[in-house]
Amino acid sequence: MKQPTFYKTLLFSLLLAGYCMSANAQKTSSLTFNKPKQTKQAQHIISKLERAYANLGVEVKLIDYIHKNSLQAANLGILDGQLARIGCLQDKYPNLRHSNFPIYELSLLLITRKNSCHNCTVNELQSVSYFAGYPFAKAFMNEMNYTGKTVAANSIAPQLAMLKQHQIDGVLVIDYLLEHEISKQALTQFEIKKVSTKAIYHYLHKSHEPLLRKLDQELIKLYGTASTTLYNEHHSH
Repeated sequence: MKQPTFYKTLLFSLLLAGYCMSANAQKTSSLTFNKPKQTKQAQHIISKLERAYANLGVEVKLIDYIHKNSLQAANLGILDGQLARIGCLQDKYPNLRHSNFPIYELSLLLITRKNSCHNCTVNELQSVSYFAGYPFAKAFMNEMNYTGKTVAANSIAPQLAMLKQHQIDGVLVIDYLLEHEISKQALTQFEIKKVSTKAIYHYLHKSHEPLLRKLDQELIKLYGTASTTLYNEHHSH
Protein backbone atom coordinates (compact mmCIF):
# COMPACT_ATOMS: atom_id res chain seq x y z
CA MET A 1 0.00 0.00 0.00
CA LYS A 2 3.01 2.27 0.44
CA GLN A 3 4.22 1.78 -3.13
CA PRO A 4 2.13 4.61 -4.67
CA THR A 5 3.61 7.07 -2.17
CA PHE A 6 7.13 5.78 -2.93
CA TYR A 7 6.64 6.15 -6.68
CA LYS A 8 5.15 9.61 -6.26
CA THR A 9 8.17 10.65 -4.20
CA LEU A 10 10.55 9.15 -6.76
CA LEU A 11 8.75 10.88 -9.64
CA PHE A 12 8.86 14.22 -7.82
CA SER A 13 12.56 13.80 -7.13
CA LEU A 14 13.27 13.01 -10.77
CA LEU A 15 11.26 16.00 -11.94
CA LEU A 16 13.03 18.25 -9.45
CA ALA A 17 16.43 16.97 -10.56
CA GLY A 18 15.49 17.52 -14.19
CA TYR A 19 14.38 21.06 -13.43
CA CYS A 20 17.63 21.83 -11.60
CA MET A 21 19.70 20.42 -14.46
CA SER A 22 17.71 22.48 -16.95
CA ALA A 23 18.14 25.64 -14.86
CA ASN A 24 21.87 25.08 -14.58
CA ALA A 25 22.13 24.45 -18.32
CA GLN A 26 20.40 27.74 -19.02
CA LYS A 27 22.65 29.69 -16.66
CA THR A 28 25.08 31.84 -18.60
CA SER A 29 28.66 30.73 -17.95
CA SER A 30 30.39 32.71 -20.70
CA LEU A 31 29.76 35.60 -23.08
CA THR A 32 31.46 36.19 -26.43
CA PHE A 33 32.32 39.63 -27.83
CA ASN A 34 34.41 40.84 -30.75
CA LYS A 35 37.98 41.72 -29.86
CA PRO A 36 38.55 45.50 -29.92
CA LYS A 37 41.63 47.38 -31.07
CA GLN A 38 44.53 46.95 -28.68
CA THR A 39 44.38 50.37 -27.04
CA LYS A 40 44.96 51.21 -23.38
CA GLN A 41 41.35 52.42 -23.15
CA ALA A 42 40.00 49.11 -24.48
CA GLN A 43 42.20 47.14 -22.10
CA HIS A 44 40.94 49.25 -19.21
CA ILE A 45 37.30 48.58 -20.15
CA ILE A 46 37.93 44.86 -20.59
CA SER A 47 39.64 44.51 -17.21
CA LYS A 48 36.75 46.25 -15.43
CA LEU A 49 34.07 44.18 -17.17
CA GLU A 50 35.99 40.93 -16.63
CA ARG A 51 36.19 41.67 -12.91
CA ALA A 52 32.47 42.40 -12.64
CA TYR A 53 31.46 39.38 -14.71
CA ALA A 54 33.82 37.09 -12.75
CA ASN A 55 31.95 38.05 -9.59
CA LEU A 56 28.78 36.85 -11.35
CA GLY A 57 30.42 33.59 -12.42
CA VAL A 58 30.61 34.57 -16.10
CA GLU A 59 33.69 34.31 -18.32
CA VAL A 60 34.31 36.99 -20.98
CA LYS A 61 35.55 35.57 -24.30
CA LEU A 62 36.96 37.77 -27.06
CA ILE A 63 37.14 36.63 -30.69
CA ASP A 64 38.36 38.18 -33.92
CA TYR A 65 35.40 39.64 -35.82
CA ILE A 66 35.11 42.34 -38.47
CA HIS A 67 34.42 45.46 -36.44
CA LYS A 68 32.05 47.16 -38.88
CA ASN A 69 29.81 44.04 -38.83
CA SER A 70 29.93 43.44 -35.09
CA LEU A 71 26.87 45.48 -34.12
CA GLN A 72 24.67 43.60 -36.57
CA ALA A 73 26.16 40.31 -35.37
CA ALA A 74 25.31 41.22 -31.78
CA ASN A 75 21.78 42.24 -32.80
CA LEU A 76 21.32 38.83 -34.47
CA GLY A 77 22.70 36.99 -31.45
CA ILE A 78 25.83 35.76 -33.24
CA LEU A 79 27.79 37.73 -30.65
CA ASP A 80 26.43 38.11 -27.13
CA GLY A 81 26.73 41.89 -27.23
CA GLN A 82 29.20 44.74 -27.52
CA LEU A 83 31.84 45.68 -24.99
CA ALA A 84 31.27 49.42 -25.30
CA ARG A 85 29.12 51.59 -27.56
CA ILE A 86 27.32 54.93 -27.41
CA GLY A 87 23.84 54.80 -25.94
CA CYS A 88 21.53 55.63 -28.86
CA LEU A 89 21.54 52.41 -30.89
CA GLN A 90 18.33 50.57 -30.01
CA ASP A 91 16.29 52.04 -32.87
CA LYS A 92 18.63 50.48 -35.41
CA TYR A 93 19.54 47.42 -33.31
CA PRO A 94 16.32 46.59 -31.42
CA ASN A 95 17.58 43.31 -29.94
CA LEU A 96 20.35 45.01 -27.98
CA ARG A 97 20.06 46.32 -24.42
CA HIS A 98 22.66 48.56 -22.77
CA SER A 99 23.81 48.89 -19.19
CA ASN A 100 22.55 51.77 -17.08
CA PHE A 101 26.08 52.20 -15.79
CA PRO A 102 28.31 54.28 -18.15
CA ILE A 103 31.57 52.42 -18.56
CA TYR A 104 33.62 55.04 -20.38
CA GLU A 105 33.49 58.48 -21.96
CA LEU A 106 34.53 59.28 -25.52
CA SER A 107 35.28 62.54 -27.27
CA LEU A 108 34.68 63.13 -30.96
CA LEU A 109 37.32 65.27 -32.67
CA LEU A 110 37.06 67.35 -35.83
CA ILE A 111 40.32 67.62 -37.80
CA THR A 112 40.78 70.31 -40.45
CA ARG A 113 43.73 71.78 -42.35
CA LYS A 114 45.47 74.59 -40.50
CA ASN A 115 44.44 78.03 -41.74
CA SER A 116 41.60 76.58 -43.83
CA CYS A 117 39.11 77.83 -41.26
CA HIS A 118 39.53 78.93 -37.67
CA ASN A 119 37.49 77.09 -35.07
CA CYS A 120 35.03 76.04 -37.78
CA THR A 121 32.01 73.83 -37.22
CA VAL A 122 31.20 70.69 -39.19
CA ASN A 123 28.38 72.48 -41.00
CA GLU A 124 30.89 74.91 -42.50
CA LEU A 125 32.62 72.03 -44.30
CA GLN A 126 31.52 70.74 -47.69
CA SER A 127 32.89 67.22 -47.16
CA VAL A 128 33.75 65.13 -44.10
CA SER A 129 35.25 61.68 -43.66
CA TYR A 130 34.32 59.49 -40.71
CA PHE A 131 35.44 56.15 -39.33
CA ALA A 132 33.21 53.29 -40.54
CA GLY A 133 31.92 50.94 -37.86
CA TYR A 134 31.79 53.57 -35.10
CA PRO A 135 28.31 55.18 -34.87
CA PHE A 136 29.46 58.21 -32.85
CA ALA A 137 30.43 60.33 -35.87
CA LYS A 138 27.28 59.53 -37.85
CA ALA A 139 25.11 60.23 -34.80
CA PHE A 140 26.85 63.58 -34.38
CA MET A 141 26.33 64.54 -38.04
CA ASN A 142 22.65 63.63 -37.73
CA GLU A 143 22.35 65.76 -34.59
CA MET A 144 23.95 68.67 -36.44
CA ASN A 145 21.77 68.11 -39.55
CA TYR A 146 24.91 67.93 -41.67
CA THR A 147 24.06 67.88 -45.38
CA GLY A 148 27.51 67.88 -46.96
CA LYS A 149 29.33 64.98 -48.60
CA THR A 150 30.39 62.14 -46.30
CA VAL A 151 33.17 59.62 -46.93
CA ALA A 152 33.44 56.43 -44.85
CA ALA A 153 36.93 55.08 -44.16
CA ASN A 154 38.48 52.18 -42.23
CA SER A 155 41.74 53.83 -41.22
CA ILE A 156 42.75 57.29 -40.09
CA ALA A 157 45.94 57.58 -42.17
CA PRO A 158 44.08 57.59 -45.53
CA GLN A 159 41.61 60.12 -44.12
CA LEU A 160 44.42 62.49 -43.20
CA ALA A 161 46.03 61.95 -46.62
CA MET A 162 42.74 62.96 -48.32
CA LEU A 163 42.50 65.97 -46.04
CA LYS A 164 46.06 67.03 -46.83
CA GLN A 165 45.41 66.67 -50.57
CA HIS A 166 42.23 68.81 -50.35
CA GLN A 167 40.01 65.88 -51.35
CA ILE A 168 37.93 66.40 -48.20
CA ASP A 169 37.53 69.34 -45.81
CA GLY A 170 37.47 67.57 -42.47
CA VAL A 171 37.76 64.31 -40.55
CA LEU A 172 35.64 63.17 -37.61
CA VAL A 173 37.42 60.69 -35.38
CA ILE A 174 37.17 59.35 -31.83
CA ASP A 175 39.94 60.60 -29.58
CA TYR A 176 41.45 57.27 -28.51
CA LEU A 177 41.59 55.97 -32.09
CA LEU A 178 43.54 59.02 -33.18
CA GLU A 179 45.89 58.64 -30.23
CA HIS A 180 46.37 54.95 -31.02
CA GLU A 181 47.01 55.24 -34.76
CA ILE A 182 48.68 58.61 -35.41
CA SER A 183 51.71 60.23 -33.76
CA LYS A 184 51.45 63.76 -32.40
CA GLN A 185 54.21 64.87 -34.78
CA ALA A 186 52.13 63.80 -37.79
CA LEU A 187 49.28 66.03 -36.63
CA THR A 188 51.16 69.34 -36.42
CA GLN A 189 49.84 70.51 -39.81
CA PHE A 190 46.21 70.08 -38.75
CA GLU A 191 43.80 71.87 -36.45
CA ILE A 192 42.00 69.59 -33.99
CA LYS A 193 39.02 70.47 -31.84
CA LYS A 194 36.64 68.51 -29.65
CA VAL A 195 33.08 68.73 -30.98
CA SER A 196 31.18 66.22 -28.84
CA THR A 197 31.48 64.01 -25.78
CA LYS A 198 29.35 60.96 -25.04
CA ALA A 199 29.17 58.29 -22.38
CA ILE A 200 29.39 54.75 -23.70
CA TYR A 201 27.71 51.64 -22.34
CA HIS A 202 28.06 47.88 -22.30
CA TYR A 203 25.54 46.06 -24.52
CA LEU A 204 24.05 42.56 -24.34
CA HIS A 205 21.55 40.77 -26.55
CA LYS A 206 18.03 40.94 -25.10
CA SER A 207 18.19 37.22 -24.25
CA HIS A 208 20.70 38.18 -21.54
CA GLU A 209 18.73 41.12 -20.16
CA PRO A 210 18.35 39.68 -16.62
CA LEU A 211 22.14 39.26 -16.48
CA LEU A 212 22.62 42.86 -17.62
CA ARG A 213 20.66 44.13 -14.62
CA LYS A 214 22.86 42.03 -12.31
CA LEU A 215 25.92 43.44 -14.04
CA ASP A 216 24.73 46.99 -13.39
CA GLN A 217 24.44 46.21 -9.70
CA GLU A 218 27.91 44.64 -9.67
CA LEU A 219 29.48 47.61 -11.49
CA ILE A 220 27.94 50.03 -9.00
CA LYS A 221 29.17 47.86 -6.13
CA LEU A 222 32.71 47.84 -7.53
CA TYR A 223 33.05 51.33 -8.94
CA GLY A 224 30.54 53.66 -7.31
CA THR A 225 27.24 55.20 -8.33
CA ALA A 226 25.75 54.80 -11.80
CA SER A 227 26.68 58.40 -12.59
CA THR A 228 30.39 57.67 -12.09
CA THR A 229 32.05 56.44 -15.27
CA LEU A 230 34.93 53.98 -15.25
CA TYR A 231 36.76 56.55 -17.33
CA ASN A 232 36.79 59.03 -14.46
CA GLU A 233 37.66 56.29 -12.00
CA HIS A 234 40.62 55.35 -14.18
CA HIS A 235 41.94 58.90 -14.51
CA SER A 236 41.59 59.70 -10.84
CA HIS A 237 44.60 57.50 -10.09
